[in-house]
Amino acid sequence: MKLPFCYNLIIKTLLGNNMKRLLLVTALVASIATAQTVTNTDTVKVTNLDGSITTQVWLLTYTNGKLTSRTLQSSSTVGGSPVITSEYNRTAVAIKQGSALGRGLTGAGSTILIMDTGIDVNHKEFAGKIKYSIDYTGTGLQDKVGHGTHVAGIASANLDNTGMFGVAPGANLAIAKITNTTSSNYGNAQKALLWAQQYNDIVVANLSSYTTYDATFLKGVTQLKDGTYYNSTYFANPRITTGYYNGEDPNAWAKVLGKEMVLVVAAGNQSLNYVNNPSIFAASTDSSGKLILNGQMIIAGNWNSTTNTIEGSKAGSMCRAVVNNLCTDKYRVSDFYLLAPGTAINSTYLNGTYKELSGTSMAAPAISGAAAVVHQLWPYMKGDQIVQVLLKTANKNLPNYNVNTHGQGLLDLDKATQPVGSLGISTTGRTGSTTPVSGTLSVSGLSSTVTAKLASVATVDEFQRGYQVNLTPATSSRFIEPTAYVPHIAGQGWSSRYAGSVNSVNGITVGSGLGVTTVGVSTQAMSREHQTLQYQATMTQMTYNPWINFAGMWGESRDAMTLEFSAVYSPEPTGMYAQAGLMQTIGNYVYGMVSRVTPIYSAYAVTGYRDRGFSVYGGVKPTVIAGSVNITVPTAIDDQGTMQYETVSSKIRNRAVGFVGTSYSYNYRTHSVNLNAMAGEDRSYQAGVYYKQGF
Repeated sequence: MKLPFCYNLIIKTLLGNNMKRLLLVTALVASIATAQTVTNTDTVKVTNLDGSITTQVWLLTYTNGKLTSRTLQSSSTVGGSPVITSEYNRTAVAIKQGSALGRGLTGAGSTILIMDTGIDVNHKEFAGKIKYSIDYTGTGLQDKVGHGTHVAGIASANLDNTGMFGVAPGANLAIAKITNTTSSNYGNAQKALLWAQQYNDIVVANLSSYTTYDATFLKGVTQLKDGTYYNSTYFANPRITTGYYNGEDPNAWAKVLGKEMVLVVAAGNQSLNYVNNPSIFAASTDSSGKLILNGQMIIAGNWNSTTNTIEGSKAGSMCRAVVNNLCTDKYRVSDFYLLAPGTAINSTYLNGTYKELSGTSMAAPAISGAAAVVHQLWPYMKGDQIVQVLLKTANKNLPNYNVNTHGQGLLDLDKATQPVGSLGISTTGRTGSTTPVSGTLSVSGLSSTVTAKLASVATVDEFQRGYQVNLTPATSSRFIEPTAYVPHIAGQGWSSRYAGSVNSVNGITVGSGLGVTTVGVSTQAMSREHQTLQYQATMTQMTYNPWINFAGMWGESRDAMTLEFSAVYSPEPTGMYAQAGLMQTIGNYVYGMVSRVTPIYSAYAVTGYRDRGFSVYGGVKPTVIAGSVNITVPTAIDDQGTMQYETVSSKIRNRAVGFVGTSYSYNYRTHSVNLNAMAGEDRSYQAGVYYKQGF
């Protein structure tokens, strides 16, 4: 139930009239049109340009049957029907590759560096894919072992309805032959990483290799209370701590990796509870606690998708700093450990053939392919960002999941290509702050040009990856200006009627209520005689704007001030009269997507008849004749990661709405009863009975 309009007048009278308290007013208001609020939800599905489908759930609020607000409750994006071909394999199924393919994500535009035994250069699965190559062995690029060819196929074999296809079938390959045997050469791997830095499209480097720990090292390993591990044999003597890295220096790897690439390394096949070298580099820090490899490394564990178990080394961390039998390292291996299928994986092999092989060597290229897929749609992402996307979106719904065993979980390309966290609107560029996708924009006469542009708005997730979202459900172009709350009185300004409780005496109008304060003065106040032609100036301050309202991502519309000039023609104090007015509304705004609102001008006209407490009137409600709103719409993110914007403008307009009304006042001694009713062409109406008593 609303507070009766006259209560505000009572407070004003009792507190404001210190000289004479001659009048004590009590009030009783019975309103026929009681406000009723109803909420429900609306689900909107939008097909995006990349083929994915965004489902949005909106909360709709109706007051007295009119839509008054819309708020986005949730938004999720999924792919269409998974792509199923005769090449579909256990890797594709386990990592939900079909969802990414359904969105058209194949790794196109990305290049994967394979540092291995070379490649079967004539295999049909690599036709047109080998973009760069280098041989550090002096034996030629052709693979004589088969390992490199098998790894390359898992990463990027062609999608051609024959044999098999890779996780990133649209990506190119850079082949660095670092060995011609089953033993790897880390010196050549470092050379290959340095060589690859000259090519901007090489986004991920795959090293399906590891070193085994010797018996002395394994004998000194103990498990700590927190589930991590420690090697007292090596760490007890600082001169031999290089054993922790098997003689390798993570700083040397950091120098050749650069700042753009992702490095994926096999966890190892020793079936240990902790990983082999060089995987431990991922969690290595310098003296200041900063990651030496800048968070650009992923450790690939082997997930047997048939038995739902891990084969090979698990995600346990080998700690370097231990206090009270607890690991105090800032980062742990499990922070960078990601599972992918690696058992009985069918892939390319020598002489144009295919073969099943197993090991963490087979898991690594699946993750490398996934990095290329993520890079395709968001080419501006840095290596450490791609790593975090793949780790954060991994599937932890695994049997007996434990972070010290399973790390971050199983690679999930469906989730990795969906928004992470809440979508936001960036108004300052990709690296600027964002505003959540929420809030509504209501403006009279919102143009079709604006609504069309809002149908495809660039938003970003917490990794600043761009997604297109339809924001038109968050807008309304309905007529906002409300029905006046009190009967029309000749000479009274229209804006003062918003107050609901108004007194007009001898050309002076004062009113307050419903968050509105109004003051008006007429030329009639300067004359004791009735003026046939009267002019009135009115200033009305409101806690809302009657023409435009927005919040959330749009910004915020706050209070508004309306300056009004009106003229009334009234030959006699009673009888016929005609009135017309011009209003200027200036709002107080905090801008967001709404970037500018000009002053809004509106005009109205009223004619009526009044005599002996009875009046009947009709006319046209305020009609906007000038005013506009600018909306800055994020449209796309370029390949440098900078948000692109387009500013569109809409005139603020409403249709002319006619209305009629009548009122009757009866006064007996200190009692006063007023009845009034109004109805608008826009189906708005109001009726009420007002009673006052004074002495």
